Amino acid sequence: MLGSGGVACKLREFACEDDDACKDGDKLGTCEASGFCSFPDVDCASGRRYGDLVGDDLAGTCVALDGSSSSGDASSAAADGSSSAGIDPATDPYGTCEVSSDCNDATAACVTNGMTRMCAPTCTMEGQPASECPPRGDGDTASISCLFTDASQTTLRCFIACTQTLDCPDGMVCAAPVCTWPG
Repeated sequence: MLGSGGVACKLREFACEDDDACKDGDKLGTCEASGFCSFPDVDCASGRRYGDLVGDDLAGTCVALDGSSSSGDASSAAADGSSSAGIDPATDPYGTCEVSSDCNDATAACVTNGMTRMCAPTCTMEGQPASECPPRGDGDTASISCLFTDASQTTLRCFIACTQTLDCPDGMVCAAPVCTWPG
């Protein structure tokens, strides 16, 4: 029989099935292909690091650019030329902002993903590529998507779509399904 004092249980690992399960306080995470949660981390080349409640010795390691685990950080990533050209966050239609008037596209709103703010121009037809959306600063149009920004599916905005950080312009990270600026 166990007494009432001194016994504590600690959850060893938490498996996820979708991104909605990946929350750490006010931080929103990503449910990786491994079935474990990762959270934004600018020190990782992928922009994501596995949380503490992760199995397979992945806890605290960076998610590799291909979605697997990696113990490295952004400074150890190989410069293989596979990432896209950078964009200027001050002038790009998808640049950083504090308020909508900071955006260089008159239709854009300054939106947040809970960590950072970015400009998101207005669009009217959901899909990718979204020809009505402005190209990103490096001229690419194929990665531009028109997505709903609300659960009631009434507000559409243009974003740079991604599944991994390599899909994003240099300086941005993938917070699937869109590229964002590191927090």
